[in-house]
Amino acid sequence: MLPWRRPKRAPTLGNSADGIRVFHLEIRRLQRHANVPRRNKRDLSPSRVPLPEHESERSGEQSPTGKFRNGATPHAIVLAKRLGLRYVTSDALSIRRTRRGRGWIYIGHNQHPIRDPKIIRRLARLAVPPAYADVLYAADPHAHLQAVGRDAAGRLQYRYHSRWKTCANCARAAVLPG
Repeated sequence: MLPWRRPKRAPTLGNSADGIRVFHLEIRRLQRHANVPRRNKRDLSPSRVPLPEHESERSGEQSPTGKFRNGATPHAIVLAKRLGLRYVTSDALSIRRTRRGRGWIYIGHNQHPIRDPKIIRRLARLAVPPAYADVLYAADPHAHLQAVGRDAAGRLQYRYHSRWKTCANCARAAVLPG
């Protein structure tokens, strides 16, 4: 007769003891999905995040507080890259949505309507409510920020990439007490 062993349980997001472990496991799962090279757990700590080397990766100059002018921390930029995404600001969103008849048309950065059905399908799938005004979309399907719009009260509402949302939810669950 074999000795009894406790079965392995999947870690839960609510447990603060394995919250960090769950966060790293979720990043690894997302990396496999995005075909991003896998890195060890120590590489994900904020103290080990290398600063972006190329000027286009920096998204602005760095301030003494460690943040870039666009509000992004180096950790967020590198994390987006590891998830197979590109960290962008709302200034980089270049596709506008305007009402045309009973539907919408999407105007590109060159002021011409977008006619590609794949791009139109991707923008429609983001499900930005029709009540939002001044809606801007990202031209890059791998941008971490996909859309920005103003609700009826005038507040900015953001739509993020699904991989970025999943990662942010894991990070938020990792710091929950209990």
